[in-house]
Amino acid sequence: MEAATHTSESPVKQALREIRRLKAELEAERTRRTEPIAIVGMGLRLPGGVDSPDRYWDLLANGVEAVGPIPRERWNHDEYFDEDAETPGKYYIQRGGFLSNVDGFDPEFFGISPLEAITMDPQQRLLLETVWEALEHAGIPATSLHGTRTGVFVGIGATDYHRIVMSDRAVETYGSTGTLFSVAAGRISYVLGLTGPAIAIDTACSSSLVAVHLACRSLRERESDTALAAGVSLMLTPDLTVNFCRAGMLSRDGRCKTFDAAGDGYVRSEGAGVVVLKRLGDALRDGDRIHAVIRGSAINQDGRSSGLTAPSGPAQEAVLRAALEDAGVQPTDVDYVEAHGTGTSLGDPIEVQAIGAVYGAGRTQDRPLYIGSVKTNLGHLEAAAGVAGLVKAALSLEHGEIPPHLHFTTPNPHIAWDALPVAVPTRRTTWDVRERPRRAGVSSFGFSGTNAHVILEEAPASGVTARPADRADLLVLSAPNDDALRALAARYADFLGTTQEAFVDICHASRTGRVHFDERLAIVADSCAGARAALQQWLDDARPESVFRSAPGTKRIPAATVAFDDPAALDAQTIQQLAERSPALKQALANGHAASSPLTLAAVLYVSGVTPVRSPGAAHGRRAVLPTYPFQRRRFWYTPSNVQPTVVSARASADPATPWPLVVEAARERAALAPLDMDVGAYGRAWAALNRLTVVLGRNTLAELEAFAQPGVERTLDDVLHMTGIKPSYRRIVGRWLDFLVEDRMLERTANGYVARKPLLPIDAMPAWRDAEAALQSDQPLLEYVRHSGSMVTDVLSGRTSALESLFLDGSFELAERLYHRSTLLRYVNGIAAVAAST
Repeated sequence: MEAATHTSESPVKQALREIRRLKAELEAERTRRTEPIAIVGMGLRLPGGVDSPDRYWDLLANGVEAVGPIPRERWNHDEYFDEDAETPGKYYIQRGGFLSNVDGFDPEFFGISPLEAITMDPQQRLLLETVWEALEHAGIPATSLHGTRTGVFVGIGATDYHRIVMSDRAVETYGSTGTLFSVAAGRISYVLGLTGPAIAIDTACSSSLVAVHLACRSLRERESDTALAAGVSLMLTPDLTVNFCRAGMLSRDGRCKTFDAAGDGYVRSEGAGVVVLKRLGDALRDGDRIHAVIRGSAINQDGRSSGLTAPSGPAQEAVLRAALEDAGVQPTDVDYVEAHGTGTSLGDPIEVQAIGAVYGAGRTQDRPLYIGSVKTNLGHLEAAAGVAGLVKAALSLEHGEIPPHLHFTTPNPHIAWDALPVAVPTRRTTWDVRERPRRAGVSSFGFSGTNAHVILEEAPASGVTARPADRADLLVLSAPNDDALRALAARYADFLGTTQEAFVDICHASRTGRVHFDERLAIVADSCAGARAALQQWLDDARPESVFRSAPGTKRIPAATVAFDDPAALDAQTIQQLAERSPALKQALANGHAASSPLTLAAVLYVSGVTPVRSPGAAHGRRAVLPTYPFQRRRFWYTPSNVQPTVVSARASADPATPWPLVVEAARERAALAPLDMDVGAYGRAWAALNRLTVVLGRNTLAELEAFAQPGVERTLDDVLHMTGIKPSYRRIVGRWLDFLVEDRMLERTANGYVARKPLLPIDAMPAWRDAEAALQSDQPLLEYVRHSGSMVTDVLSGRTSALESLFLDGSFELAERLYHRSTLLRYVNGIAAVAAST
């Protein structure tokens, strides 16, 4: 009927209808290409002991300068220092922005062997840790992103550790993967199982803000649904500092005096920053805590400017205008610009002039545009500078304040202050609320000529009200080992004594916003104070009744999830089913430990290995920000020239003349490092089932080939191979089968070989096959391979078929690709083999 109506319309009406449809499609496309991007999580490691957004804000708001003396453990400062800038091979500076303990790492947490960790660039290590912390800050369990289109965009440029490691011709095979930029991004995707783009970006000082821009584009184009944008830079050797001093780029007094007449260069600094990004609509749908919104961004290049490293005013103006256009806002809609602001006599005037040309129109001196630079606090983080400025601007929007800009005493006379409606906030300044959202621009310019600018806006009102804080709830904590669990409990005890978050929001976030490891703690309390007191008692080795601890050896119950939002709704049948899969839970229920209340039952379920989830359709509470995981770091540092690499391990004292113990220990260490997405308990069950199947297949193969058809006849291993036609290359496999048959009392071992007690006949293999299939249900690629290869045993042993053909079903590479990319168990086993082979 509708189609008939359309055909009866006049051509004009049909054309109008089509125009409206095309306009709607065009508007939808325009909306998609300009969709705002939400910052939902942040992770930081910055000078001054900054390891969280809260600590960063404390540093900024209080006007703290985090630059200090060059740590003596980095290099021999006295050997390189000389006040004379013309002295070859020397530098004239004595200060910088440094992190502490950059040689420390917790490789086991990420499934990395100590041997591999030694040659890993500390920048890669730092990225793994800050990504994890950013996801925890966002309340997103890292394992929930496995297999998702999550993109990784990393700004990175320092090659210090690469040069240290690769200067040794005898370096391990991990030297390349440990120090190349591409792997800095790829390793994050590998460890977390992410399938979106993984890109390393080096545009010098603008690298990390370019990474943010590319991440936003990836989200808008739907090639990523979540994005991790990061920047990292570390100063591990003095080489680049010497070169920069030779070029006169660095400040003699070790301060960035941005916009000041005394500006004489910048001070080098280091650190890392990560932001977790989602499309705004997705973040609102998922109940994420939004810290700020990226409205638009742009990048460009200086092109043929006055010099390769000289800034270009016209290019800076162009990138600012392009970002505003992308954001769909006017210049007067922006209140603050976080400038690149290195404090150089050439760069500052060019940048302020460009800012004034773009943002100054329509402003008055009584409502100026504020400009500042975090480099006055931290120094210049180089490849990580952009993300440091971005997070500063995001925190300023969130707190409604502009932090003080430091070292601004005498305005730079080369900047036309009277003609430009800009102001530098030298004190903590309230960011007035207006009829529109607060907005900020963030700039980052690379000395290679690549420029980036981002427009930020304050987060929309969430519409989520805090739940009542005066009712009992369940707080849960977990870690891979007892030491880490105690350290995490101590963090929570401190946090609960100062936080303003509602207790129920904290509990909800602890259950739904964290990865749940095997070592677990559950606390039943009715307030932050009550939970803190219970935790403190537990840390003091008391055993309060409100604290529940997982029993030694308790493992996560695979695929066992329960919604703890309403413990009273847990039904007896579900609990009984779970108890059948968990000896720990069965014992606890039998002892009556869970009978006192629904919350107590939930606590017992948690410490028995049940994973808590949010109830389907449950309202999102306020996403509380909780303490992050306490990495258990040890020193890992590569020392070339045949000097033993530094790693705290029993292997350090091994005798190099006897390499086999090193191989065994390396494999054992690697075997202890299961991937985050792997259930170690399930692996053990699968291995046992496969072992039983192997024994059955071996027995049946030998029976079918009539190896021991006559009882009482002694045969050596060579006799068995000869009479059955099995190729000598499979000698060890057949030998193991014969040993299994001895263990099963089907054969007897003699001085020279084996004797059958009775004729060796085939047995029913179906029970072993069923056990193996049940154990491998969660690893379909491996199960398919086992089925395929199990049917080829006789043909392979006789040489009629190559063993490699078992990987290539009907000549296809599909099975092999699935095995090596999707089988968690095989990734684990191959990792062990790789470590053993490279030791």
